Amino acid sequence: MLRTLVVARRPIITVGLALACGCAAGDVGPDSSVAGGFDASVSPEPPGCPVACPSGGLQVFTLPCASAQLTSVMLTGACEAGDTSVSQVLSGGEIAIASPGPGDCHVQLTFATGFVYSADVIFAPIEQGGPSGCPPCSYVGPAQGPIQVPGAACLDGSVADGQTPASAADASVDGAVACNADNQCGGGGARCIDGACTPEAALCSDATQCGSGESCVDGVCTPKCATDQPCPIGLGCDLSLGVCSLNESVCASTADCQGGTVCVEQFCVAPCDLAEGPLCPDQELCVNGGCLPDQAASFACTNDGYTGLAANACSSGSICLHHDCYVECEIDGGAPCAAPACGIDGGAPCATPSVCKALTTQQGTFTVCGPASALGSQCDPAVGATCDAGADCVDGYCR
Repeated sequence: MLRTLVVARRPIITVGLALACGCAAGDVGPDSSVAGGFDASVSPEPPGCPVACPSGGLQVFTLPCASAQLTSVMLTGACEAGDTSVSQVLSGGEIAIASPGPGDCHVQLTFATGFVYSADVIFAPIEQGGPSGCPPCSYVGPAQGPIQVPGAACLDGSVADGQTPASAADASVDGAVACNADNQCGGGGARCIDGACTPEAALCSDATQCGSGESCVDGVCTPKCATDQPCPIGLGCDLSLGVCSLNESVCASTADCQGGTVCVEQFCVAPCDLAEGPLCPDQELCVNGGCLPDQAASFACTNDGYTGLAANACSSGSICLHHDCYVECEIDGGAPCAAPACGIDGGAPCATPSVCKALTTQQGTFTVCGPASALGSQCDPAVGATCDAGADCVDGYCR
């Protein structure tokens, strides 16, 4: 259903919004004798026909809460305009964008939380019938209805009346809820990972679910570090653990950051723009307008405690644990497992020796080949098994 808005009540980007109401080309112009530029003296319409089209050509973005503070608007494509100041597009909890002509439009909204929301919308010619005997009204308007901005834009994690906050159940669908902080994911063990609420069961358990050079710290894949191995911008190295788990400058919004950095998931990090660049370094992602290490776990199988095809799917002789395939073995005093077994089924030989070790999960205790420093059984964030206060869960060990 077309949403009709009244221009007089809302400052919008008009940028030459095309309106046509069955009027002749000479009816509208700077010399018109009628206020607003319409010359009724040459109108071909019968008496009583509307002089102007309704202002229905606006793409509306609805804010999720009163605390959502819009800081900038970027438009590219058909709707690109000279003035994209916040005061021109924001009114009464809604953002309204118009386009001078039909085509694709890329809208990027940045909020004080550091959250960046992008959407591609389509503007198309629209014809709306008028009163009986009057010509139809034609204008350019959005081909889609109003768009809801996610709750990650809220400074205090709240949402507007009548809207549903993010919950752990929402996080059960990967990427279902955008976020910029853990407290926007509704609890239940869910965390904000790579800009999306991630359920507890999808968190990492140890380094075998993370990328090269990463450890699993409290369910989040985290870069390793040392005195000669620095952390990405915004992250600090905990030398006692050898991981980039320290936050050098906790922020609530980009206003708290310095040196051109932006606030993403409470870290002041290097800025990025998916549409225009710059690109983030290897093993980092552009998340909510800033570069963060890829924190998401990756899995190879689904049925923990099962072997072979029943694990969906591991090869014969391998078992699915922590949603990854491991080569089974017998305890042999800690001697290295035979290459190429590296803990991960089908992997190349390990740079770090792989040992046969016991791993206890909810399904029982199993002996598998794995890295000596990972596959611990003391904690597992993916099942809510945490460490005592003051300790971090690093690759299954409380440290």
